[in-house]
Amino acid sequence: MIAISSLSEQLYLDHLVSTGTTCNVWLVSGVRLTGVIAAHSGGGDVLWLQPQSNQDDLQMLYLQAISTICPVANRLSRRAAHELDGVLSGDGEDLR
Repeated sequence: MIAISSLSEQLYLDHLVSTGTTCNVWLVSGVRLTGVIAAHSGGGDVLWLQPQSNQDDLQMLYLQAISTICPVANRLSRRAAHELDGVLSGDGEDLR
């Protein structure tokens, strides 16, 4: 029988892989890795992280070494992004 927590973990990882979401992966040792989860072993022991710094490499991580996986939030709010558009246009008018 599959535990509910194990099933929800697999669904969460499936979602992150399918959407290509950039994530912070915190290891038990306190190290933070940032990248896109390329694949996971589907109930197994590992996942593969594609780091932002090098799109050609994959890092294999053991699930027992991972403390937390969280998506990276967009750093600009809608208001800040709109204000930035006005600044970038040069004349104060919206670029759209």
